[in-house]
Amino acid sequence: MAFDPLETQRMFARYNAWMNEKLLTACSALSDEERKKPLSVPFGSLHGLWNHITVADNLWQCRFEKTPPPFEFLGLDMELHSDWEELKKDRFALDAKWNEFAAALTLEQLGSDLSWTPATSPVPRTMPVHVVVSHVWNHQTHHRGQITATMELLGLDCGVTDLLVLPDFIQ
Repeated sequence: MAFDPLETQRMFARYNAWMNEKLLTACSALSDEERKKPLSVPFGSLHGLWNHITVADNLWQCRFEKTPPPFEFLGLDMELHSDWEELKKDRFALDAKWNEFAAALTLEQLGSDLSWTPATSPVPRTMPVHVVVSHVWNHQTHHRGQITATMELLGLDCGVTDLLVLPDFIQ
């Protein structure tokens, strides 16, 4: 099979949506108190980690759409959703949008540049779209690693998280 950069992006979009659904479902077994329990983890808790990924992905989606964020940005550690069900609903909707985005990507778009002003700095940035999209997937994976470690601290089994067990690859 020949390498296809567009299919690679679509694969990562599917993988991220699949893992987010799998881990959010597992985290739903915890009480709200357990998910929000202050821990020595990035963003302070399991709930905080999920909020961070959702904030960041909303910001990136808006940059690609050239629209303002649907919330007032208060920092990368802001609590976008205090309610777990609302957080999950937003995350699932966002993952659907990322899958649509990846499905519509063209080689021309991947080879173009994206310009934006970071939420945390007034200095405008420009980078190749293929680098930014790869960052979005990698950012989620990075923080899901923290989420799975936190889940284990709280007694939850996250199961296998490898890309190679994405249902697309299981025959």
